[in-house]
Order: sequence, then C-alpha cells, then structure tokens
Amino acid sequence: MTDRQSTSSRSRRYHAIVEQYTPDSSFGRVLMSSLLGPIGILLTLISVPATLDIWPTILALVTGVPFIALTVCLLWPVYLSLIGNIERADEYVSNNDETSVSLVRRE
Repeated sequence: MTDRQSTSSRSRRYHAIVEQYTPDSSFGRVLMSSLLGPIGILLTLISVPATLDIWPTILALVTGVPFIALTVCLLWPVYLSLIGNIERADEYVSNNDETSVSLVRRE
C-alpha cells in the first residue's frame, strides 16, 4: 500500500465518522457549523500573536484548526446541494463500509 492510498483510506474513514455523527439536514449542518466555525477561527487567531506563551498558542492552534476543518466537512453537502450536484444535503450520506463514502439516495 502506498502512502497516497493509506492517506486516502484514512481520510475516507474520518469522513465516514464525521458523516455518521453530524446532522443530516441542511439546517442542522448550518447551525452546528455556525457554532464551530467562529470558535475555530477565534482560536486560530488567538494562536497568531507571538506574545503568548508557547503552550496556550499550541493548544489554541491544535483545537482551532480541527474546528475549521470540521466546519468545512459539515458545510460540504450544503454546498453541493446549492450548486445542484445533489437535490438536498441529506442525500449525501456515507455507506456503512468504513472505506467508502458516496452519494446514496435515501428512500
């Protein structure tokens, strides 16, 4: 297995976990990301000044960047529904298989 394949399978596994534990509806995704996004941006901006001690800076950066990444993952299906690739954000769900994430129509 190459490094690229292991990175791809790892990101798919993380993506499947995010899709499993986040809301399916557009409203729920926007609400959750509207809470996490500003917190992540604030924590990341706090980590920028060099006047802080090193540990609070590292802590702010380590928590802020994942919040921003989670916000992007939450808003991705909403974005896909806005540009017309899918009809609704709740159509974008992950399969139960840990290594595959795809568009699946719910009945």
